[in-house]
Amino acid sequence: MQKTLNLVFLGAVILSSCQTSPDTIYIQPDEVLSDEEKTLSESNVLFTLNTQEFISSEESIETVNRVIDIHEKYKVPVDIYLDGTILQTYLDEAPELIERLKSSSVVSVSYHARPPMPYYNDYEWMDFDAMSDAEIEAVVEKYGTHEIDPETGETTDQAGGFTYFEEVFGYAPPAAATPTNGTTGPFVKSYFAENGASFLVENDRDYSWGSTKDGIPVRPEDVEVKLFERTDETPEEIFAELDALSDSGPYFMNIKVHDNDFITDESAWVSIYVANKKANHKQLTPPFDLSKGEDRALLSTTESEELWSAYEACVKYASENTDQYTLWNMKELAEEL
Repeated sequence: MQKTLNLVFLGAVILSSCQTSPDTIYIQPDEVLSDEEKTLSESNVLFTLNTQEFISSEESIETVNRVIDIHEKYKVPVDIYLDGTILQTYLDEAPELIERLKSSSVVSVSYHARPPMPYYNDYEWMDFDAMSDAEIEAVVEKYGTHEIDPETGETTDQAGGFTYFEEVFGYAPPAAATPTNGTTGPFVKSYFAENGASFLVENDRDYSWGSTKDGIPVRPEDVEVKLFERTDETPEEIFAELDALSDSGPYFMNIKVHDNDFITDESAWVSIYVANKKANHKQLTPPFDLSKGEDRALLSTTESEELWSAYEACVKYASENTDQYTLWNMKELAEEL
């Protein structure tokens, strides 16, 4: 199952410290890489950045730019997951980042549903059990097509949600993270698949290539690496987990970070929505106090750079060992289905 990727390397003006700012101007040289054949192999690697820091938005924007800097430097694919709130934040505060996400040859943008989405697993604040199938479908579609108010949890009159991604980026998110089961699960998963998602992202267990949930392909993940928990390990030690799997591949290792991992020790949605859930005896109820996201201390430069060093080392290691590992993002992987 082969496909030819015409990769155009989009260089970046990278400051010596690898730091970027919303005002950075990115240069796209006329360098065209030779055609590359890429097929599923026994050992496959994904790099995933989950964004969620809509309160410390300036730092989130800098983080995403720096991640792209690293991946463009080593020509390694990366998946960047946005939810509706962070997408709107970037559109409002850093339209040039949106353009970079669209134009970078290494980036694939996917979708992540998060609280206060009313169907988020274990955080439901609507009484879906009392609704008919038609009413549930209407709620799912409304949240799939409209912006969400992070304070009330209700939709606004503005376009937003899952389907808005295609309008912004020119393609439907190839993967949709859908932490929802129970009453709403099948409706949500079907909605994303019917509107262009090639893969669902499930967190309840490991999924190998070819696995499905409710009849829809699931993002493969045989080895999960939460890199922010393993900064004291070398790339060789981390990749050894993938190397240990054999005989019945293809196997996938997913190296994950969140934007807030480089910024603060607790994400905005945890401090706002999880705190609300705990305060209300495990019931997530609007309105939500957004000011709770402003009380977190930022990481020191030393703490942040420890993760940056570990992250770049893994990307570099992957780029130097493409004879052993095949590197993907979800837009590329969707073409393999």
